Formats: sequence, C-alpha cells, structure tokens
Amino acid sequence: MRLLVISSIVMLFSFTIPNQECDDIKFDVEISNTTNGLNNGKIDVTIIKTSSKVRAYLYGDKRSKNKLNVEIDELKGLEAGKYTLILQNKVCSVVKQDIVIE
Repeated sequence: MRLLVISSIVMLFSFTIPNQECDDIKFDVEISNTTNGLNNGKIDVTIIKTSSKVRAYLYGDKRSKNKLNVEIDELKGLEAGKYTLILQNKVCSVVKQDIVIE
C-alpha cells in the first residue's frame, strides 16, 4: 500500500507539471497566516474559470503537510511552512509554488 502511494505521487509529478501555461484553469488564492505556533493557517482557493471539475493537491515542506485530492474551496488546519498547490482538471494542470504560511 505504501509503495502504491509513493508511485502515484511520482506519477502525478511526472505527468501533471506542465511546460506551458494552462489557460483552462483560472484561480485566485488568499492566504491567512494565523498560525502563531498552531496548525490553523488557511489557503482559500477561488476557481474563476474551468471546463471541468478541478482536483487540488497541496504539498508541504514536510511530508506530514501533504494534502492530496482535497476540497479546493478552503485548505485549512495548515502548519507554518512553504507549500506548493497543484490544480488539475481533465485538460491540464497549473502549479502555484512558494505559498508561505507563517
């Protein structure tokens, strides 16, 4: 089971990180830096345009921070650190790197 998850993550990165701009997904991100040592940071994601359902994958600088295939309206309960957000639909993927929660 553990090997399958690792293989899926490697496949996700090798398949979904695009070399060109994705015009099919437009979004806005709002960050709430409220941690103060607690795990209550928040990233609000607003999808402005998409042609199909969007999946979100959030990767943190520690493995325990990763959230795969999550609801994309609100990513909450985040500890301080640096995150990468990947949004994917049937057409393409878009990557937002260096989201910092303090």
